[in-house]
Amino acid sequence: SRGRPCLLHQMGRCVAPCVQLVDTDAYGELVEGSLQLLKGQRGAVVGKLKREMLAAAAAEDFERAAARRDLMHAVEATLEHRPQGVDNQGNKRHEAVCMDCQFRSLCGGAWHAYWDHRGGRGLQPPALLRAPWEADLDASTQVIHGFEGPPPSAWAAPDDKMAPVRWLWTDAIHSSDLAAIREHRVTHLALRIDLSQPAQAKTAIAAARKLLRGNQLTSPQRQIQLHLESPAPQTPMSAQTIDDGIQLARAIGASSLTITGPDSGRYRQRLEGQSFIRASVFDGA
Repeated sequence: SRGRPCLLHQMGRCVAPCVQLVDTDAYGELVEGSLQLLKGQRGAVVGKLKREMLAAAAAEDFERAAARRDLMHAVEATLEHRPQGVDNQGNKRHEAVCMDCQFRSLCGGAWHAYWDHRGGRGLQPPALLRAPWEADLDASTQVIHGFEGPPPSAWAAPDDKMAPVRWLWTDAIHSSDLAAIREHRVTHLALRIDLSQPAQAKTAIAAARKLLRGNQLTSPQRQIQLHLESPAPQTPMSAQTIDDGIQLARAIGASSLTITGPDSGRYRQRLEGQSFIRASVFDGA
């Protein structure tokens, strides 16, 4: 005679069949899945969750896709003992130390064991990430130049498939390019925009946001980071333009904002004096 769902439903641990918040067929599927787990038929359950995750992702329902991904990982962890962080799944300590590391895309989890051993104190990446506009990049960092928006078929093929850092540095991308970006195993997207005319990059920004939403379906070691780069014009930009650029980078989920070029130094104090997002200048010196 219950009239409303209990606390377990509010916590997301029950579908509330007692108050008919789930239909008979859907509840029957849940019961069947539970029975399969008890019988050790993990593959069937994980396979179904994976299909549902991919279908939700294809429909751009990323919240449902992420929920199915998390449930799939929970099922695997329940039925199989394995060290935490071996494939960077389920480990939540992917802070700046990891995200700034050159070896993030190849890390198999040893770094997290070290993190646990040290308690997260005083750690630094073994090799810091370097940006594509820096000079003398070594073999660990490769750059795909996509300026003027050439199609992915025109992008230069990477020389070494095992390079841990692979940048796509471009001023124009479209949603149709996202599959190719992942196929090229891009780890970082550097999107060049004109801070004084951000509306011109509307299409590219929309595609970049869609790319970041897709990150919800991958482990942190395989997520593509977005960095905004803006060449400093000869005519000084106003403080409001800089502040608007910072807010834009923050709003779309960019990891950093960099103003580049010989005239970028005049913006150093404005960028480095705020705490909303990592922002800096690069004058080539």
